[in-house]
Amino acid sequence: MKEWWNSFRYGFVMVESKRVMQLTSDTSHCMETETTTRWNASMESLEIERR
Repeated sequence: MKEWWNSFRYGFVMVESKRVMQLTSDTSHCMETETTTRWNASMESLEIERR
């Protein structure tokens, strides 16, 4: 039952985030690009820390 709920919630979050991303890209593409760049940079630093 719990696993079903987790997958349901995950699916809902995915749909919501896709919708939000669509709105974001429509209104402020520049800001989204900046956020993506920052996100990639933070992920890279995490990878470096793991090694």
